[in-house]
Amino acid sequence: MFLKTATASLLLAAIVAIVAFSIRPLPAAAAADDEGRLQAAFPPASPMLHARWLVRDGAPRDVQGIAQTPDGWLWLGSTDGLYRFDGVAFTRYRPPPGVTMSTNLSNIGTLPDGTLWTVPFFGGLVLIKGGQVRIFDEKDGLPGGTINKLAGGRDGRLWAAADSGLFLLEPGAGRWRTVTGELGLPGGVGDVIVDRQDTVWVQTAEGDPIGNHAMRSGEPRFRLVATQAATGSIKEGPDGVIWATDSSRPGLRRLSPGVTPPALDALLGRMPITGGVHIDDRGGFWFAATRGVVRVALDGERGEAQEFTTRQGLSGEQAIAAFTDREGNVWISTEGGLDQFRPSRMRRLAPPTLMQDARALAASPAGELWTDTAYYRDIDAAPRPYREPGTRRDTVLQMVRDRHGAIVYCTYSRLWRLEGLTPVRIPLPPGVEARQMQPIYAIARDAGDALWISLGRRGPWRNEDGAWRAHGGIPALEGFASTNIAAGPDGRLWFGSVGSRIAVLREGEVRLFGPADGLDIGAVLTIVPDAEGAWLGGDEGLARFDGRRARRLQGSDGEQFQGGSGVVQDHDGALWINGPRGLAGIPAAEVRQFLRDPRYRVQYRRFDENDGLTGTVHMMFPIPSMVPLPGGRLAVSTTGGVFVFDPSQAQRNRLPPPVHVTGIVADGTEYAAAQASVGLAPAPDNVRIDYTALSLSLPRRVRFRYMHEGVDRGWQEAGNRRSAFYTGLAPGSYTFRVKAANDDGVWNEDGARLALTIPPTMFQTAWFRLACALLLALAVYGLHRLRLALALRTQRRSFEARVAERERIARDLHDTLLQSVQGLIMHFRRIALRTPQDAPTRPLMEEALVLATEVLEEGRDKVGDLRHAPRTPTWRSCWRAMASAWRPSMRWRSRCARKESRARCGRRRWTRYWRSAAKQSATPSCTPGPRASRRCCSMATTNSC
Repeated sequence: MFLKTATASLLLAAIVAIVAFSIRPLPAAAAADDEGRLQAAFPPASPMLHARWLVRDGAPRDVQGIAQTPDGWLWLGSTDGLYRFDGVAFTRYRPPPGVTMSTNLSNIGTLPDGTLWTVPFFGGLVLIKGGQVRIFDEKDGLPGGTINKLAGGRDGRLWAAADSGLFLLEPGAGRWRTVTGELGLPGGVGDVIVDRQDTVWVQTAEGDPIGNHAMRSGEPRFRLVATQAATGSIKEGPDGVIWATDSSRPGLRRLSPGVTPPALDALLGRMPITGGVHIDDRGGFWFAATRGVVRVALDGERGEAQEFTTRQGLSGEQAIAAFTDREGNVWISTEGGLDQFRPSRMRRLAPPTLMQDARALAASPAGELWTDTAYYRDIDAAPRPYREPGTRRDTVLQMVRDRHGAIVYCTYSRLWRLEGLTPVRIPLPPGVEARQMQPIYAIARDAGDALWISLGRRGPWRNEDGAWRAHGGIPALEGFASTNIAAGPDGRLWFGSVGSRIAVLREGEVRLFGPADGLDIGAVLTIVPDAEGAWLGGDEGLARFDGRRARRLQGSDGEQFQGGSGVVQDHDGALWINGPRGLAGIPAAEVRQFLRDPRYRVQYRRFDENDGLTGTVHMMFPIPSMVPLPGGRLAVSTTGGVFVFDPSQAQRNRLPPPVHVTGIVADGTEYAAAQASVGLAPAPDNVRIDYTALSLSLPRRVRFRYMHEGVDRGWQEAGNRRSAFYTGLAPGSYTFRVKAANDDGVWNEDGARLALTIPPTMFQTAWFRLACALLLALAVYGLHRLRLALALRTQRRSFEARVAERERIARDLHDTLLQSVQGLIMHFRRIALRTPQDAPTRPLMEEALVLATEVLEEGRDKVGDLRHAPRTPTWRSCWRAMASAWRPSMRWRSRCARKESRARCGRRRWTRYWRSAAKQSATPSCTPGPRASRRCCSMATTNSC
């Protein structure tokens, strides 16, 4: 616990009374609230940035304890339950099914093994680790009532402080036992800690004497270290020093051996204390004031006290609990919400003014700094003003320090020189003095120490021995509307203009360069020359000019570095650009790579209001908004004031953020992602996978990339979005992977992964698809059979029509032609019978009758063929037809040999027969045997065979 009761009202009076030490003034009102988060800064000695989450932002009320587990989650124990926080959203903890926990918590913390412990107000103790919950109460040996504190050592022993004494749980034991008298303690214990040396410290609340006791590892009993009048708390600092408080008197007592710096010791000894103190990892002491909090720290040799209240944006009047996370952020809970304090990377040197742009700066190699209103002997010295801020028309637009150390500066339409700290006006060219609307854009000193000024469209002017010369007396500069002038270390004088144009003057010779030479940065407002070329900053980008061509500088994410009004390349080669979006730093190695390969896109790091650099810069005028200081430091100017930035002291967050998949929502159904594998319902239409990364310093700067293996072809850049969306996922097994980078670009390459299983619906199973394939095949086969049946029926109808027509023709032929021929044959046979046997015409008539009979038989066969439907011939049917035709032919030949001469039977008839038989056997309806037999019989009868 940080503090549960209000402190005495004498706090501020006690701080003011410490006149022997330097106390910085309290900060002014905070900046505007951005979505429940307020950015503000402490006094410049130890600048701290502040953010807050109110109850309306989802923060729980009355957070009594704050802790962080090794997985990165920030846990908040409140009177409304246990919550976890990832820097963006608050999530209420839900115990496993079947476990009932009290939601009215008085304190929480963690043990060395990562176990989270919570203490309910009305007794008991809860340990949570890896999804397992273990609850202790009176039946396990704990006393009734609230447990004041729990502590654990590397040896696995747990110590519980209660009003009834000290209780111990040995490793592997299932029951607590009281060890108050056994270990030499007088009574109830208000606080207990185990330090990094495994020494157990307790502060007794009852008995005689009340005080602080310690027991080193291996010692049998506690020993009294210091007595005090009332109970308080014990804290261990980042250096291992043990501190104790006494609620009956102000001050903080050191229990460990050693000496506290006098300035800090005197300040700590006068702080009114009523319940507790918190020590951050930088050695700062946080106390609860009557309203708000006070931070006490050592700044050099001086003690610094800083106060932060609701006037500066604190979420509530009364501070309740405090905690420092693994990234060094200090968390303080109040009755109205949760506050975060973290170190600022910028030190504000001068507050903002009423001007609408950054403030002009100039510096000397010795570390002297001039702003538009004051002179600093060094950045730690008090400012010595030389002019009042005045109105916008009195805004200092340019400052230059000549080789003699004198400062020349210009306002909107005036030119001044500082003699000591007294401004002395320098006359302007004739005709310019009376022009009230003629601004002076730039001033510079050339190699001959002559003063140059730029009057925009009226071009540059040169002052030598008090006389002004338009265009410097150089014809090539006539008509050159210069927007900036800069002198290089090699004696060259550089002029910038609109339209991406520059002019370089060297020994009276002018060379002009423009878009044809690679310049495409718009109006040239910043020129930083060196021995090899110059960095040119414009309203459209930044370029490097090597004396012949310009190469545009771009960031790896497409950043163009537009509007850089302050450009500095330090001794290490790193490049710094102060622009509208903040301060961008490009490492020296990246700059060298760009100089080797102009197409290379550089990696850079940006500093903005999240790092303490508030305000912006406007490019209405080429105001020099950044200058180098000794030791690699930079003086940076914005509309928010003048800041000092030390890149070597800008601590980089090197902790890769732990990454977690927090939940899955499929078609409105939530699935817990606590396990490594999650099974979803079949056929989800919409799936949302929620993930987070636990970088609590600047969660808005955390970047994510994810890949759904089996769906995504590669890593998807998600920016700071913490959800992935998918639609229409097919059944199967998937693996979702997500990585994250913290605010300084340090990636957690391992990230988190989650296996997803989507079972198929009945319609998506293999057997269903096989059944559908079979049904489809049967349907195709059925359609084929139906189509075949329809075709056969059509053919049958056509065939039947043809057969009917053939039968009709056959019947007509039989009833007409054949009957008539038969009658003629019979008539001629009667005539032949009446002809004498020896008549010469008788053989001829008989031969003619045989031929007529053959013709009649052949006609009858043809008519018979017309009356029978044709059949499909086969080799077997043809062979049978040939065989049946062969047998009657033999019989016919024998008869012919007996009755007639071989010539009379005739080779002609034999040949004709076989031709007819072969033709009939090849005919689908042929059955040549019977017809041949009938034909032979007919011939035999006719020839008396």
